[in-house]
Amino acid sequence: MRATGNVRTRRSPAPAGYLPTLLSSLLLGKMPLWLAVQLLAVVCVTLSIVAVLLLGRIADAAVGTDLRAIPLVTIALPIVVMIPLLWTVIRQLRDIAAQRDRAVAASGTDELTGLPNRRWLHDLLERTLAGARRSGQSLTIALLDVDDFKSVNDAHGHQTGDALLAAIAAACDRTLRASDAVGRWGGEEFVVVLPDTGSNGARVILERLRAAVAEVAVTDAAGCAVCRSVSIGAVTVDPAVAMVRPFAPLGLIAVADRAMYRAKRAGKDGIRIEVMRLAIDRPADLALSDL
Repeated sequence: MRATGNVRTRRSPAPAGYLPTLLSSLLLGKMPLWLAVQLLAVVCVTLSIVAVLLLGRIADAAVGTDLRAIPLVTIALPIVVMIPLLWTVIRQLRDIAAQRDRAVAASGTDELTGLPNRRWLHDLLERTLAGARRSGQSLTIALLDVDDFKSVNDAHGHQTGDALLAAIAAACDRTLRASDAVGRWGGEEFVVVLPDTGSNGARVILERLRAAVAEVAVTDAAGCAVCRSVSIGAVTVDPAVAMVRPFAPLGLIAVADRAMYRAKRAGKDGIRIEVMRLAIDRPADLALSDL
C-alpha cells in the first residue's frame, strides 16, 4: 500500500561525503563494525598518500620544486587530507549506528535477550487492558527482578551478567503459556503479562517461573557456575475493576513494583501479589489486598 500526502524531496549527498557514505553503508551491511572502521581507515590513508603524490607531481611540474623534499609539508599534507575524510567517515558511522539502534527499538525486540522490549510491552499492556475492559476478564501483570544481580557483574564480569540475563529470559519464555507474554522492562527487570488470569492462577504460573529461574546457571570465564533467584511482584485487576476503571500501564507496573520490593524485604526469591478490587463499602473506590 502506497502512502499518500506531502512528498519530501530527498537531497542528494554532497560530492565530498558521497564516497565515505557509500563505503560505510556497504561495509557496515556486510561486516562487523570494528572491521569496517579499520578498512575505512585504510581507504583514507591510501587516498591521502595518493593526494600527496599527485600534489607533489603538480608542484614539481609547476615550479620545478619537489614537494616531497620539504619535510614539513610532507608531514602536514597527509594530516590535512585525512582529517576531513576521517571526520566524515566517523560521522557516517555514528549515524548508521544510531539508525540501527532506532531500528531495533522500533522492531520491539531487546537486543540482548531476544525478548520484546519496553516499548513493545507498553503497547501490549494498553491493548490487553482495553481487551479486559471490553470482556470483563481478570488480568495479572508481574514484575520480575533478578536478586543481587549487581554482584554478578562485579564478581564475574558484565559478559557473564549478560549471559545470565539471556538464560533467565529463555527460561521464562519456555515456561509461560502461549497466551502469556514476557519482555525485558530494563536492566535486570522483566515484565510478565497474564491475560484472563486471576490471582490464584497467577500464583501457580509465577511459582513455575520462580522455580524455572532457580534452575538456571551459566559459567563464567573461570569456569564457576553462576545462578540467581528472582523476586516477583504482581498486580491482579479484578474483572469488575477492569470494566469500570481505566488504568494506565505504568500505574499497574508501579503497583507490581511495590509488591516486588515487599518480596525482596521478605527475604527475596519469593512472590507477592496485589489484588485490585472495588471497595465493598465504597464501590467507587479501589481496595488492594496483599496475597
